[in-house]
Amino acid sequence: MSPQAAPSSALSSAGLLPAASLPLRTGTPFTFCLTDAGAKALAGAGMELEAVAPVTIVTVAGHRCVQWTIDGGRLESDLSAVGATSEGGFVLRRGSQRAEFTQMLSSIRLGDNVSHGRMLHAGQRIETFTSPASQIKLSATDGIVADDLPVYLAPAAAQAITGDIPASPLTGGQQLFTANAHIGVLPAGLAPQTGGKEVKKAM
Repeated sequence: MSPQAAPSSALSSAGLLPAASLPLRTGTPFTFCLTDAGAKALAGAGMELEAVAPVTIVTVAGHRCVQWTIDGGRLESDLSAVGATSEGGFVLRRGSQRAEFTQMLSSIRLGDNVSHGRMLHAGQRIETFTSPASQIKLSATDGIVADDLPVYLAPAAAQAITGDIPASPLTGGQQLFTANAHIGVLPAGLAPQTGGKEVKKAM
């Protein structure tokens, strides 16, 4: 689901959305929960999952999760593209070693087989996660619906983690999380009513 604070111009210039689009409801929570295999891999390596505010750690059905909120975003009214931004992020830590990822920018475009989650790591935006686009439902009335969505660690992110935490067991293409998100939309022309940043014409 942003360049530094994900201004709308970044999404527009990336060509992610045309002009006619519906704003996402900001403040909507969604979760990324560690899979059993992911949690086991982290524990075996002495690594822990932590949150970067305003993201928080929650427990869902016995799984450790990071809970995000939508900060901005839009769904193209013809469902050809969607994008969302979320502040905060997560940290993987082992003792004093840490790999931090923040400021998520998520996007899907018509024809894509996967959705992309790109985050800032060490000052650079890299692809961090991918998920199968076929398991994400887009609707002009219901917005974005993703139930038990597999979230795979991108190779660039796995490489970054290994650079920060040598001998990390995490690999590119590994399913690290399962995501759940129900993110509604506002009628065209209405801006989000919460404190989140609006993202115009894009995502």
